[in-house]
Amino acid sequence: MNTTSLGNPIIVCQNITRKFAARKACGDFSVWDAIASEQERIYDQRCSFDKWLHLSSAQAMMIYLLMLAAEGESVLTHHPNLAITLLITLGSNFVQLNRIHPGFVAEKEQSGDRPSWEDWIFAESKLRTATVYFILALHFDLDFGLPCNRQDDYAYEDVELPAAKVLWEAKNELSWREEFDRVEQARDNFISVCTSEARLKYGDLVRLNKQHCGYESSDMEKDESKLADRIEIWQKGMDEFGMIVALCSTMV
Repeated sequence: MNTTSLGNPIIVCQNITRKFAARKACGDFSVWDAIASEQERIYDQRCSFDKWLHLSSAQAMMIYLLMLAAEGESVLTHHPNLAITLLITLGSNFVQLNRIHPGFVAEKEQSGDRPSWEDWIFAESKLRTATVYFILALHFDLDFGLPCNRQDDYAYEDVELPAAKVLWEAKNELSWREEFDRVEQARDNFISVCTSEARLKYGDLVRLNKQHCGYESSDMEKDESKLADRIEIWQKGMDEFGMIVALCSTMV
């Protein structure tokens, strides 16, 4: 399938969200009819998707779920099964994404090398999409969706933190390579920077917040000052999405 075609789930999602923002009557369910129809289309065609269409499908499902959470109960009276079907479709997308690319960090980055810009964008986009789901799960009881409820599934605490703003918002591959190499060089010079295998995880934020609240646990590092320094560096470079993640870590 052509990922740039009008049938791309994220492009369809953009059109739907524009209609959602422009609607005048709260009782107009045409947008939700379109979302339900799009969910069915994605689920039916998912076997023909490549990795980018699975990713854009997962992103679209997350946006629809956020819209549904904001709209409230009125939508469910018109589409009572919409939340479940969106979550099931999201879960099916992530099953395929996890087969194509296990984990949330590009393979070469895990080994300390620089991945291709395209591979890095894919892994980081998958990470940020999954993070939105886990944040939503902090506020709502989600029994479907990403595979995260079984022993071998992902747990939010094990998901890496979003990358720095300068990397995520790089305008072109050259500027991204320069920023990536700068961060890597800093790590090689024994400066505490969160990259590759040393990349911080959400659980690190939670653990440090628990320590600040006086909570003691066996999983806490003996020298939490090092962890605090690493988190401080991450916070200085984070973008707006990173701010949301950091705020949510105080709620656990």
